[in-house]
Order: sequence, then C-alpha cells, then structure tokens
Amino acid sequence: MQLPNFLFIGPDKTGSTWIFEYLRQHPQCFIPDAKDIYFFDREYRRGLGWYADFFAPATADQIARGEISHDYILSDETADRIAADLPGVNILLSMRNPRARTVSHYLYLKRSGMTRQPLGEALESFPDLIENSRYSVLVPRYRARFPEDRLCCLFFDDLKTDPNGYARQITDFLGIAPRPAEDVGVVRPASRARSFALARTMKLGAAAARQMGLQNFVGRVKHGALGRSIYVPIDKSSEAMPSPGELARLDEIFAPEIDWAEREFGRDLSAWRPRAAVDAEA
Repeated sequence: MQLPNFLFIGPDKTGSTWIFEYLRQHPQCFIPDAKDIYFFDREYRRGLGWYADFFAPATADQIARGEISHDYILSDETADRIAADLPGVNILLSMRNPRARTVSHYLYLKRSGMTRQPLGEALESFPDLIENSRYSVLVPRYRARFPEDRLCCLFFDDLKTDPNGYARQITDFLGIAPRPAEDVGVVRPASRARSFALARTMKLGAAAARQMGLQNFVGRVKHGALGRSIYVPIDKSSEAMPSPGELARLDEIFAPEIDWAEREFGRDLSAWRPRAAVDAEA
C-alpha cells in the first residue's frame, strides 16, 4: 500500500494552489489530480486503502508523494490521525499576513457564492475567517506531534518576493531537485464569479461529487478550462472592499498573532503590521 510521504496542511489562502501546481509539474513528485482529498478530516471513514488508491499511479522515480489539503491544520483530531497513520511524514505549512489571509478568505466566500455580507457581518457568520489565521493555535498543534525536522514552515511573503527561493525551501525539504519557479507564474489571479448563483451551484456540486468519492474528477474540473471559465478578473476599482474600520478591527484581533510569530520564528514581520492599504491578494 503506497501512502504519501509529505502533506501540505494549510491553512487556506496561503499559497496552496501555487505549491500544488509547482509540485505536480516536478518529475520527482507525485500529487493526485485532487487538490484537497480531505481524507484525514472529512473522509477518514473510507479507510487507508481508499486513500492509498490515490497514490497508486506514482512511479519509482517520483520519490516525493504528497497531498495538498489546506484544512488539515485546523483540527487536533486530524493531527492525531496523521501522526498515527503517517508517523514519518513530512509536513509543509504556510503563514501569511493574518489580515491579508482573512480578507482573501472573505473574497473567496463572495466569489464562491457563499455570502454577500460585508466583512464585519461575515466575521460573525463565518468564524473560520478569524480562526484560520490564528497561527499561535494552528502551528503548535503539529509541533506537539512531529519533530522539528519533519516540519517546514513557509511564509507567503517569500513566494511573492522570491519565488525561486521559496521553491528551493520546498524542494530541499522534500529531498528533490530544485526547479525554476517562473513557469508556474500567477496561478489564480484575483477574480469574481460571472454569476453568484452559478458559483454557488458549482461549489455545492463539487461537495456532492466529493461525497461520492470523485475527488480526482473534482480536481480536474476545478483546475481545467470549465472551472476557470466561471470567473472573470476583479476590477479592483469597483470591488466592494472592506472598510477602514473593518480592517482596523482585524489589525486589533491579529496583533498578538504577529507578536507570536515574530517570537517563534525570529523573523521581522513588520510588513504584517497595520498600514493604510489593504493587501487584497486573492
């Protein structure tokens, strides 16, 4: 039974799609068509044999076999399952300016037809907007279960400023040859759905397909021409962005998270501190 030897665990909106595209183009790496199989959280009842089938096509030359599933970082139960079933697995995770991550998450909910609320109201309706940016809770969850040499903590900032250096961190950690990052480019530029109703229907349809075990089919549609066709680039001049008051609220909430990350990683994160303009990368 062939199982993955690395996982990207999240959280969402921190570069998972770029990592997925970069690694699935790498000849020494195998990733299933399905980004986010969600085995260790949503699909665990299906058993390890079902999960292993996703990795059966990997060849001997593909020495790095992995899954990109950005929700695994969110649950203690999921972390326990991974530690029990994949004790030697390598873990990739990523951190992004928590305010920027939350805003990007919020815009995703709007694009996907999940909400039309302004950010302030959406924070109440969707607690994950905040909770998925609480790195002081998320990262220690895996540090408590895996040795430091099994964890690679990435920063989204590095992907923006030095893609090749960011890619080299990943390939060095996985023990595969470095490859240029330029071919990946901007994987998913900021966009909005052509139709709120269509986007919501696609989202619900994908969830139903996953329930039927069609994860690879969902992945092929999502990353293919059909999935891309329902979105158009955002006109940022007309996009309803969060208000200064809403952003100030996020800055207050996340100040302790930035302090924590600076202490833990010995890194200057002043770029994450409050500033006038919203980082609205989607």
